[in-house]
Amino acid sequence: MSEFSSMNTSDQGESATGSSISPCVIHPVVDWLFCGGLSIVVIIGVFVVFSSHPEMVSAFSYEKALQQAVEVVEQGADPVGQAASLVPSEAFSSLSILLVLSTLINHPHFMMSYKLLYNSREQIQEYRWSSTWMPVLLVAVLILGIVAPREAFGGAGPLLLEGLNVVAALYLAWHYNGQAWGMVASFSYLGGIKLSRTEKMMIRSGLRVMTAVHVLIALMLVKPGWTVHEYVIQREETIGIWLHDLLVVALIFASVTLPIGIMAFRSASKRAGKGLPVTAFTSWLAVYFWYALLYVQRDVFGILVVVQLAHALQYLVFTTRVEINRNKAESSSGVARTVVTFAAAIGVGAIVFDLPGWIGMSNDTARMYGMAMGAVASAINIHHYFVDGAIWKISNPRVRKDLFAHLRS
Repeated sequence: MSEFSSMNTSDQGESATGSSISPCVIHPVVDWLFCGGLSIVVIIGVFVVFSSHPEMVSAFSYEKALQQAVEVVEQGADPVGQAASLVPSEAFSSLSILLVLSTLINHPHFMMSYKLLYNSREQIQEYRWSSTWMPVLLVAVLILGIVAPREAFGGAGPLLLEGLNVVAALYLAWHYNGQAWGMVASFSYLGGIKLSRTEKMMIRSGLRVMTAVHVLIALMLVKPGWTVHEYVIQREETIGIWLHDLLVVALIFASVTLPIGIMAFRSASKRAGKGLPVTAFTSWLAVYFWYALLYVQRDVFGILVVVQLAHALQYLVFTTRVEINRNKAESSSGVARTVVTFAAAIGVGAIVFDLPGWIGMSNDTARMYGMAMGAVASAINIHHYFVDGAIWKISNPRVRKDLFAHLRS
């Protein structure tokens, strides 16, 4: 989706639709809510509630769980096997809500991307690296890391799984901010706003800084006690200090890019002689709220899920439109078939990620399943990045047709 701006936009002077139809993906209000408006409102609410009730922050403290995990490691036990007991008891209700929302929003966001990629044999062959070779490589890493004995290959298995988590964090940083840029370019195009090269650079400067912010926060959240390697515990204090210093520098740069981006949006709007699509601006602004939340409330257990949900909502607007347009082209029940598709995606995601609690696995089995699913989740996140790069090449006429068919009908 981030390649949207590469397409020919010479016809943007009037309207991307070429008609009087309102240029939106689903509906103007739905577009605004899903592409950033809702996440901004929720995050502001979180800041207000936590600032007026500071005891809630300590109740959901990740640091409490961390301290207990370190004690477990120092005693020679496995913190992963006791993960459930390390979660602050007060956090279960809110965390359960987040997990339910993740099942309803985040899991379909992954499943729908796979449906779009593996929709046809032609597409699988066209994007062979994303559809075949990358999954084969990731499965090989998973097998080596999960199935092979921990001592095999010089203990490379656990290191591979930890490396998988780090790579996933790096890719997610680029993916989240790349998607935000895709939203800006998409809604600017729909609104008939053509961004100049300088304006694009000014807007994307903030997203690039936020990519660095994401990486630094992710590395800071790799806490001791959640890894099998003691050197992480021994070096965490020193590493944590310089990571935080780098993060502060990145946040200073981010604060500078905020007015720079606003100036770029104003310049594009003034040159076009029309108001800027609020969805384009909101998609960009929401990213600043996401990472402000992660930084300020990084000690809140489960806070990462909030950002994951905000990102998934952005994505679902476009996958939903593609599904509706494709289904309408095949039959008269586009919306109904799309609902069925999403219901199936929710079901598959719930089965894959939430199976232990459903069937009552034993503690040992659930622990192994949880470790495996954690590694699988990292692999899926990495693969999703490549899938996204394949299915959202807006320079491809077929993709444009699927996404904008409703505007030309």
